[in-house]
Amino acid sequence: MTKREEIADELLRLAADYRRVYDGGYAEVRGIREWARTLDPESRQFLWDRLLETVAEQDPTIWGIAVAVLVEEHPDGVAERLDDLLNQHDGTEKWRDEIVFSLLCLGYRRGAAKYMAYIKQGLLTRRDGVLRLLAASCRIDSEECLTLSSDYFGHALRPEVPEDEYRSIIPTFVSHFMAVDEGLLGELVERTNAINIGAGKLLAALLDEYFTRPWNVRELGEAKVAALREKIHGCQSDLKSAYPH
Repeated sequence: MTKREEIADELLRLAADYRRVYDGGYAEVRGIREWARTLDPESRQFLWDRLLETVAEQDPTIWGIAVAVLVEEHPDGVAERLDDLLNQHDGTEKWRDEIVFSLLCLGYRRGAAKYMAYIKQGLLTRRDGVLRLLAASCRIDSEECLTLSSDYFGHALRPEVPEDEYRSIIPTFVSHFMAVDEGLLGELVERTNAINIGAGKLLAALLDEYFTRPWNVRELGEAKVAALREKIHGCQSDLKSAYPH
């Protein structure tokens, strides 16, 4: 058995070991990453190659895990190879969404125009999952991301629409925007406010609610939270001074 075949077999064995671990794949991703660190450089490259093959084949038992490992480890050239898969293979909507999301997370700007067009089409058709891509697009084109995001929130947020419908996406926008530039959150509120002042206030309130949750205050610290809230609210003087504990 060749070394390449040994890697493929071990990957199958690991997948079988984690098949009954129902944690969304986190343990399996961690297990493959830990195994990768024990391999010599040649074997590790065989592993990356095999993971990319499973993505290309859209093997339902492992392709999602493979993408997650590749993004976390980001071996040399992986973004280019994922982009090639997107160009060369037809796939399900879920598969294409995951590939595009991975490329956004990797900050792969060479395909920016293509990815932004894909996101725009998803917004027009209201495709499930497109908001996650929209949030991550700030990593490749923050200006276009702000334009599309403010337009979305400016037209979607309304007092009569239950806030829970949008509350779940707020952490995703916060995570990606803060990874690029904390000032993007304030800019998003400002631009949304310019489109619809009511929507801007609702967005600011949702962000404010998120940052003042006890676990966020503990993790970020009160000073950091206060600074973030000030960016979100701009020069407004009605910021609350007390934090929930």
